[in-house]
Amino acid sequence: MMSPASPDKRIFQSEPVWTNLSGNFLRKTLAESTPIRLLIKHWGRCEWSATSFWKFQNGKCYLRWNYICESFIVRNNAIQRKDAIINTTEQKQSEYSDVFVVIPMLNEEESIGPVLGDLPPVSAVIVVDNGSEDSGPDIAKQHGATVVFESQRGYGKACLTGIAKATELIEASGRDDRDPVIVFLDADYSDYPNEMPLLVDSILRGEHDFVIGSRARGERESGAMPFQAVFGNWLACSLVRLFWGVKFTDLGPFRAIRFRSLQALGMVDENFGWTIEMQIKAIKAGLRIDEVPVSYRRRVGISKISGTVSGTIRAGYKIIYTIFKYRFLTSK
Repeated sequence: MMSPASPDKRIFQSEPVWTNLSGNFLRKTLAESTPIRLLIKHWGRCEWSATSFWKFQNGKCYLRWNYICESFIVRNNAIQRKDAIINTTEQKQSEYSDVFVVIPMLNEEESIGPVLGDLPPVSAVIVVDNGSEDSGPDIAKQHGATVVFESQRGYGKACLTGIAKATELIEASGRDDRDPVIVFLDADYSDYPNEMPLLVDSILRGEHDFVIGSRARGERESGAMPFQAVFGNWLACSLVRLFWGVKFTDLGPFRAIRFRSLQALGMVDENFGWTIEMQIKAIKAGLRIDEVPVSYRRRVGISKISGTVSGTIRAGYKIIYTIFKYRFLTSK
């Protein structure tokens, strides 16, 4: 079995496209090209590249993602050399110039750097420091993010502060008339930031208003979601389907929405009810909603919600309360 020099395991991602390639072919190709550079056709929607680190584990090939773009492309069950080098950096900067990313953060100094490093180039990344006591805010600034501080603890409150800053940047840049896209992403490196195009591309094409990344439908590392999180998602989504007839499979934090649509929703929740409030209000507003599979891995550090008994109970109660509130107690 071959293995790299021993980089951090968190940097590896299992790419589904490899399942169509034989192990012997992979071993031969990787042995002849180290570090291997690949340009992979990702779910038929966009092109990404992987480079530098690779390993075999449990019969799968694991690669570290980044944005180098040359040499090979996966096509017709084979790896073919490309004759031309594509400048994807310039292409992506143009493609996602109307995308603004909001990342709530609380004591995530180990993960915020990789999160920001894996994001495609966008117009602006807003990291909302929700009272961190570590060097996370400084690291975020070093990666070029706009860092704002929110003293009131709460996931929803941090998102609201991020929206306010995004609104300020959008209006200052004159992009408000172009209806840009707002992406929400956690700072714990459990999501794959480089999968952002899966969420935003259909919005930019005018096909959807709101897209949710479903961890339930995507490739999920074993143990990435504890039982209570899986059950809570199932229960909440089942109630939404019962009350509103819309089928969701996840309340995932990785999501994208049109700026004007987000403004029209009038989001108010300041803590654990944020994600379900957005989904319910999107249904009520008649938004064009889509759900796409996204990959999910074990987060860096311990979850502030599902990682503790008290966090799980409080989050579960607030989510169920929010569902019943918008079904029976309010018409908005």
